[in-house]
Order: sequence, then C-alpha cells, then structure tokens
Amino acid sequence: MSIFRSEARLLISKNHTMAWLLSKTFEERQAIVSIARASISTVRAEETLAKKLLCEPILQKGLEKERGYVAKCALQIKRRDQAIDAISPFGFINSLNSISALLDSPSESDRASALAAQIRFRERALLQPPPEPKIYTLSRMGKKLTEEELHRRLMLLIEADQKGTLLASSFDHPFTGRSIRRWTEEANEDGVVSSIERKGETTLVTLSFPSGSVSHPLVHFEYLLDEGSFDLLDDLL
Repeated sequence: MSIFRSEARLLISKNHTMAWLLSKTFEERQAIVSIARASISTVRAEETLAKKLLCEPILQKGLEKERGYVAKCALQIKRRDQAIDAISPFGFINSLNSISALLDSPSESDRASALAAQIRFRERALLQPPPEPKIYTLSRMGKKLTEEELHRRLMLLIEADQKGTLLASSFDHPFTGRSIRRWTEEANEDGVVSSIERKGETTLVTLSFPSGSVSHPLVHFEYLLDEGSFDLLDDLL
C-alpha cells in the first residue's frame, strides 16, 4: 500500500470524513468521488517523482562510496606489487644476519633504498603489524630517514616477526622439494626449493643454496622462472 493511500485511510478514519461524505446526497457524493478519482493519476505521479528524488541521492552516494572503495583497493594492490618488485634484487630478508646483504653497495642512497624496500614490503605485502608507532613513516619533516634509522627499524620488524607477530603456515605445493638452478652474471648455483609458506598476507618461497637461503614472494618467483633467472632442474632433464 502506498504512503498516500495509507495516509488517506488514516485521515478518513480520524477526522470523520466518511460521516461527512455520507451526509451528502447521492449526487453530491458522486461528484466528490469523481473529483477524487480524477486526481489519482496526479497523486501517483507526484508519489513516483518524490520516490525518485529521494532515491537518486541515496544511489549516487552509494555509487560514490563503491567507487572510492574500488579505488582504494586498486591503490593497495598497486602499492603491494611495487613493494614486491622493489625487493627483487635481494629477495625477502627475514633474519638479522641477512641484513648485511643490503649493505654491500658503496652508495649510501642504494643502501637506504634497499632497507626501505624491505620495510615497505613488510608493510604493504605482508601487512605486518607495526611493533612501534610510525615505524612505517619513512620520512621526518620532509626528509628521508638515515640509513642507520632504517637499519634499526628493519631490525625491529624482523625481531617482532621472529616473536610470532605474523602468522605463518607451510603448505604443500608442486614447487616444494624441487631442484633449482640460480643464474647470475658470475656463475650458476644449484639448490632446492626448501619450503613454501603463507606469511601474513603473502606466500613466500624459500630457496636453499650452498651459499645461503633466499626467499621470494611466490608470484615474483614465478616471474623469475619465466624470465630465466631460475630454472627448475627437473624440467631440464
């Protein structure tokens, strides 16, 4: 039942309209009813317009909210992908001893960028909870943080990770246990895919070589396989 019809019934029952109508002669009642019926289409049109005017801003607001949510998700995905790409030269650093690999460059800027990339990866790909306030704010008063401060923050994140702030779970995967060859400019090195685990919000592949272990996000490891930086030795037989 429409709002207008409900209101009409309520008014008729409360203000004695029916008694007034019945007090009229038959001809008068017919004339009054005819006038009322003639206005039904106008009333319905006004009701439809009122509903439209009410719904349009609600729908518009809903669409704007949805577009904002989609844009936010797209930005998060873009930042996550950028964070994954940024750690590709060294892989994922998950131990304090491995940080030294980031500090071999003679360029202070390169060392700082490598440290910052690891921090951003933990923030945007792993979604690691911050162990201290503003740890993911990598500038201070418009200036980039020093190498020493970035080093300290990465150490703090790794230590927090080792205490179990990030949920990690291993699972079976076709890559697990496969022999692998790493190609570098100097030489190649054979190793094995030692584990694949879900860590935080990212799946990581750990590769073990005689020279040490390295971890990569699974999606990036698959890219490196396609690119030729790694080969699965079983596929070469």
